[in-house]
Amino acid sequence: MYRRIIVGYDGRDTGRDAATLGLKLAEISGADLLVATVVPSRRHGVGEPLAEPDGVAVDAQDQVVGAIGELSSATVEIRALATSAASPAAGLDRLVDEEGADLLVLGSASHGRLGRLLIGSTAERLLQGGSCAVALAPLGYRGEEQRSLEAIGVGYDGSGEAEDALRAAESLATRAGASLRLITVTELPWMPVAIPAPGLGVSPVSNYDDLARKATEGARARTEGRVAQLARGVRGEAFTVLGDPAEELARESRAGLDLLVCGSRGYGPWKRVLLGGVSIALARTAACPLLVVPRPAVRTRVGHALAGAVAVIDQ
Repeated sequence: MYRRIIVGYDGRDTGRDAATLGLKLAEISGADLLVATVVPSRRHGVGEPLAEPDGVAVDAQDQVVGAIGELSSATVEIRALATSAASPAAGLDRLVDEEGADLLVLGSASHGRLGRLLIGSTAERLLQGGSCAVALAPLGYRGEEQRSLEAIGVGYDGSGEAEDALRAAESLATRAGASLRLITVTELPWMPVAIPAPGLGVSPVSNYDDLARKATEGARARTEGRVAQLARGVRGEAFTVLGDPAEELARESRAGLDLLVCGSRGYGPWKRVLLGGVSIALARTAACPLLVVPRPAVRTRVGHALAGAVAVIDQ
């Protein structure tokens, strides 16, 4: 589970949204929490303190504590940093690497709809190449500090990325006593336009309904089988639907979920989150917090491959 969580805090309401979610996840995980205000500055080197760091840090701490209070089981550190990086996203990415954080929590764009996610420029840059899992808090989430995580949804299609997301969600569910909803969305099967040809006839359109039914039944069986394999004590249910994955997952996020977890794109760079079409759409439309999980399996395979290459060279 998560050991070191960083919240990107900008002093605005969206920063307090992120802090609320970060503190909640820290409490569940037993993680240390760093609330960081990163300000680009040409006058300072990376990691050097601001000219008046104490004032900025105290102001940030007062706003966080005033908005959500202190959590007894979370160790919270407030830090204000200046960076020579070109943007807050680059500064936060470097801070994540330096701190060895395994989760970064951010707020939505400030001009989004209340209770909805709308990815901002900083979040999009970090989701397109950040070095750890990224969680996004919807606008107005700062009012949900007393709400517990009772229902966690997972976008599940049986892929390696989905399994990574499910493992993260299962760990959170175990600690929070939450239920899991494995959501499998089967896309509508493609049916080519039938072109009559001598002696061949035309494929009946009615076959489309059969294809759709078989696709849904197969997905349901796979998802129900995975639910049966969940850790003891974790309550889970399978939900399968036919449609567009991004649209259906966004719809499910409005159906009582407290957190939606999805994997990052399978062919992303080593040790990086990389949004695919579904996850980036969810970062713009989900109605509950979204957690995008990187691919530890990729890191393991690459690490083994590199170790093997070194062994060959040594020989």
